[in-house]
Amino acid sequence: MYNKIWIIGPPGAGKSWLSENICMRIGSKHVELDKIYWLTGWRRRSEKEFRDIVEEKLNAESWVVDGYYNEVNDLILLHEPAVVLLKNNIVVLLVRVLLRSITRILFRQKICGDNYETFCFVLSKEGIVKYTVEQYKFFENITMEGYGNIFIIKSKRAMKKFLKYI
Repeated sequence: MYNKIWIIGPPGAGKSWLSENICMRIGSKHVELDKIYWLTGWRRRSEKEFRDIVEEKLNAESWVVDGYYNEVNDLILLHEPAVVLLKNNIVVLLVRVLLRSITRILFRQKICGDNYETFCFVLSKEGIVKYTVEQYKFFENITMEGYGNIFIIKSKRAMKKFLKYI
C-alpha cells in the first residue's frame, strides 16, 4: 500500500518500535535520522553531509524514515510519503523516556550511533527530559498542511491496529 513512510513524534512516542515493525512487515529499509545525524561524542554531522546521506538513503524504492530534523524534512517530503504522527500523553512520554534512559545507562547501550546516555545528561538543561517536554509541545501544535497522507496515532493499541492496516 505505502512504500515510503515517515514517522514523526516526540521522544518516547514509539517511533523506533513502529518503524522496525513496519519494516519487517513490508520489507522496507529503516532510515533512523538520529543515527545519521549524531557522530560519536554527541557531535553533530555537518548539514551538507547529513543531507547528502539522507538523500542517498531516500533513493531506495521503499523506506521508513524515523525522526524529524528541519535540515532534511524538505528532502523527505519530495518523495510524498505517508506521514505517521505519533502523539501521546506527556506523562506516558516522560515515563517511557526515563525508563528507557535508565536501562540504556545501566546496560551501557549505544544510542544514536556510537553514543551513550548518562544520568547527568538525562537530567541536565539540555537533556532528554527537557527535550521531551519541548518536543511534546511542538508536535501538539504542528501544522500538517502539505504533508499528504497523514495518520495520527495516539496509543500503542492504535499502533498495532495501524500495523495490520499497512
